[in-house]
Amino acid sequence: MRRAINRLIRLACLVAVVLALHAPVVAQGGGPYQLYMPLVLDKVDLPQPSILALNNAPTSCDYIIRWQTLSNYYDSYEVQRSQDADFGNSVTVCITTAGECTVPAELDGTWYFRVSGRIASQPSNVWSSTYTATLRTGMLVYNENTTQLWNMPRVGAPSGWSCISAGRGVTVAVLDTGIYTQHPDLVPNLLAGYNFVDGNTIVDDLNGHGTHVSGIIAAAINNGGVVGVAPRVSLLPVKVCGSNCPWDAVAAGIRYAVDHGARVINLSLAGTTPSDTLYEAISYAYSHNVVLIAAAGNYDNDTVRYPAAYTETLSVAATDINDLRATWSSYGPNTDLAAPGVNISSTVPNSPYYALKLGTSMAAPHVAGAAAILISAQPSLTAVQARNLITSTARDLVYSGNPSYGAGWDPYTGWGRLDVTAALARLPLAAVASDDPPLSAEAWSSAASPHPTSYVAGEVLYALVKEPGLTPQAAPLAPLALARAGIRSRRVAAGMPVWVAEVPRGQEKAWVERLRNDPRVAYAELNGFLELQ
Repeated sequence: MRRAINRLIRLACLVAVVLALHAPVVAQGGGPYQLYMPLVLDKVDLPQPSILALNNAPTSCDYIIRWQTLSNYYDSYEVQRSQDADFGNSVTVCITTAGECTVPAELDGTWYFRVSGRIASQPSNVWSSTYTATLRTGMLVYNENTTQLWNMPRVGAPSGWSCISAGRGVTVAVLDTGIYTQHPDLVPNLLAGYNFVDGNTIVDDLNGHGTHVSGIIAAAINNGGVVGVAPRVSLLPVKVCGSNCPWDAVAAGIRYAVDHGARVINLSLAGTTPSDTLYEAISYAYSHNVVLIAAAGNYDNDTVRYPAAYTETLSVAATDINDLRATWSSYGPNTDLAAPGVNISSTVPNSPYYALKLGTSMAAPHVAGAAAILISAQPSLTAVQARNLITSTARDLVYSGNPSYGAGWDPYTGWGRLDVTAALARLPLAAVASDDPPLSAEAWSSAASPHPTSYVAGEVLYALVKEPGLTPQAAPLAPLALARAGIRSRRVAAGMPVWVAEVPRGQEKAWVERLRNDPRVAYAELNGFLELQ
C-alpha cells in the first residue's frame, strides 16, 4: 500500500510540473503531440521505398514505434492504433515492458497511435500519449547476390514486392519431391503439407528438386540467401515423387492442394503419355478456380509434355540470361510462355544450401510466383483472368534461330517471356465471371490413351460410368471382372471418382483391356510416371 501511495505522489508531482510548462512540442518523426504526460513517443521509422537498393536497410516492412520508458512508474505499456483521432475504433498493437513495438506493415494513410502506461495494481491505464503519423506501404528491400539472381529483375519480380502483397494471403502448392523444411529462406512461408509417396505428413526432400523449385517461388527476403518471385506467399509442400512420380500420387496431390486452399499449383513434372486420371485431377483444379502451371519439358523437340499439354495448364518453356530459348526446352503448339530456366540460383537441402540448376522445372515456378503476386494484389482475380493477364503481358521474343517466327505467338516461347511489371500495371481488372465454363469432373478423353512405356507394377487405374442417382463421391459397385477375381480397389484420393486396382504383376495391360471392355468402366489405364524436369 505504501509503495502504491508513493507512486501516486510521484506521478502527481510530475504532472504538476508538466502542466505548469504547458508547451506543445513536435515529434522527431514529424507528427505533433502534446507533452502533458510522462510518456513520449520518440519516432516512427519508415522503411526505404527504393527497389533493389543495395544497402543495409531493414528487410521488414513493419514500422517500429518507440517511446521513453519510465520504469519507476509503469510496469508495462499498451500501444493502440486507430484511424479515428478520438480512438473510437482502436486496436491494440501490443502490450510490452520494453520501449518499442512493431506495427504491422498492412497500414496506409493517416493513423493515430496511443501509448498508455500500465500499473499492475490499477484496473486501467494511467497516463497516455498520442502520436499522429502518415504511414505508406513501401517495398521489400533485398541485398541478395544480384549477379546470381539475374532472373528476378529480368521477369520484373521486384515490382510485386509490395509490403502488403508480394504473394501475401495466397497459397501456392508445389507438387514435387518434397521440401527441406529447415531451410531459413523457406521456413517463414512454409505450411504443413502431405507426403503421397509414403502416406504421411513428412515432406522431407531427399532429392533437392522440390526445394529448389520452392525457393524460386517463395524464398523469403532475409538478406542472407536468395529470394523468390513471391517472397510472402504461403507455400504448401505436396510430396508426390520419390524415385519417380506415379500418376495416382500426382492426381491425389492436385486434389489435396485444391481442397487445402491452393490458388496456384506448380507442376515441374512431365511425361510423354496423356493420362485420364491426371486429367480428372487437372479438371477438378481448373473448375475450382486454381491456376495450374506446368513445365513444358526438356526434350528439345516439338512436343510439349503432359500435363503442360493440357489446355487447362499454363505451359512454360525455358529461356537463358540473353532471353533466348534454352536449346533443350520442348516447344510446340501448346507453349504458352517462357521464363528463365538456365543457371537459376535457389534453395537446396544440403550445404551450402544454395545451388544453380536448369530446366523447364526452374522456369515454371517463376510463373507460379507471378500468379500468386497478381492474386495477392487483387484477390478477386479468377484463374482465367490471371492466366490471360500473364500471357497477354509477356514480353514478346523473336526466336533468333528461326526468323519466320516474328512478332506475336511462336511455338518456342509462346506469347513471350514473363513480365510481372507489365502484368501488375494492368491491375485492377474488373471483377467478372470466368470466360471459360467449369469443366465436368468426368471430362475424360473419349479415346483410349496409349500405354506409357513405364508404369507402376501391379496397379491399374480406372473410373466407373456414373450410375443414375449416384454422386461421384459415392462408392459404386466394382467392375464384375475385378469382383470375380477377388481384386481389391482403393480410391486414388478421398472424394475422387478414380480407383486403383491391385492386379497381379505382369498382367497390368491385360487387365486394362478387360476393364476397357466393361460397359460400366469409363476408362482404364496403367499407372504411369511423370519425370522431374
